[in-house]
Amino acid sequence: MSPARLPLAALWRLIAADIIRIVSLSLVPPVLAVALTARGEPASAVAAVALMPYLGILLMSPLVPALRARFGAVAAIKGGMVLSTLAALGFALGDGIAVWAAAALLAGLAAGIEWVTIDSLVAESAPPEKIGRLTGLFQTLVGLGFATGPAIPAVFTLAPAQALWVPVGLELLAWVPTLLVRGAGPERRATSDVETGRLGRGVLAVLIAAPGLAAAGIVGGVFENGMTALSTVQATHLGFGAFTAVLMPTAIAVGSIAVQYPVGWLADKVPPRRLMEGGAVLLAMGAGLLALTPGTPWLIWAVALLWGGVGGSLYTLTMTHVGVVFRRGNAVPAATAAAVAFYTGGAMLGPAVSGPAMDLSADYGLAAALGAVSIIALFVIARDRRGA
Repeated sequence: MSPARLPLAALWRLIAADIIRIVSLSLVPPVLAVALTARGEPASAVAAVALMPYLGILLMSPLVPALRARFGAVAAIKGGMVLSTLAALGFALGDGIAVWAAAALLAGLAAGIEWVTIDSLVAESAPPEKIGRLTGLFQTLVGLGFATGPAIPAVFTLAPAQALWVPVGLELLAWVPTLLVRGAGPERRATSDVETGRLGRGVLAVLIAAPGLAAAGIVGGVFENGMTALSTVQATHLGFGAFTAVLMPTAIAVGSIAVQYPVGWLADKVPPRRLMEGGAVLLAMGAGLLALTPGTPWLIWAVALLWGGVGGSLYTLTMTHVGVVFRRGNAVPAATAAAVAFYTGGAMLGPAVSGPAMDLSADYGLAAALGAVSIIALFVIARDRRGA
């Protein structure tokens, strides 16, 4: 059978639970980084633990469409919540890098289920004429959730051991709205390559069917998520103090939160692919602006806002594009899984490409790498005529 369309009231209950879990998930990485650093763990070990959630998302997200087909969307979400609750308990009860790394991987697997399922439900359930606005509003709330989590330990002056119990309470709280939602059972099994959720096949099929969507998803991950650490490094190189430099990710988050709904509103009026092209152009211009920061350091604040605003918008546009182009049949879950995989891959690709470039040239390496990424994305998006 075709995928069940949840009533909007039920969808908003699931969204509320999702935002609570996002606060929980985003609180953990900085707390673990502080705790591991205080124990004398090397930076490489801290980075390895930080990458575990991304690895979990990449491993799980292509499998989610099959889980939906077998159990239904709401049951899949509840299964993911069981995993995320166990992960929260692992963070709180664990006391060592091995346990925390395992819990982080488990949290990533849970996030993969919940991220793909919720985003696909938004794309499926939104009225076609309002899909951009609903997606933009949802992504604004997601951004607020990610911004709230890391602030909790500082606001309440919690030590790491205390802070790691907060996600346990948040996970339990997230169960309240979730248990109020009853969903349909198993969904129609997909048959086409795009609809299949088997590892790799659905992602590759979407890449072939809509390369512009893939490019936008990857670049969104590079700029909105992948630049959070490197923006701090670049600010430090430009002479900003440590306290100021660590505010760069906050500027990226502010830029993302500020523009999601306006961009979603525009996506209901203008084909999303056109807006993706404009976003790639703005990011290329931002790379040029970044090249001017050695002489004018304050410009990096404008660049960080641009990264967050455009990077976040590209993911919102990607999901709007999914809801428009892949809405027929049962292709939305697999296309969403592919979009999540592309975004997560971009978040990991950004540091992998830009870090070595910064080693080659501290002043201009990052600008050159990001400029190249933006231009390549613009070329791919412009050549993809699907959904024009």
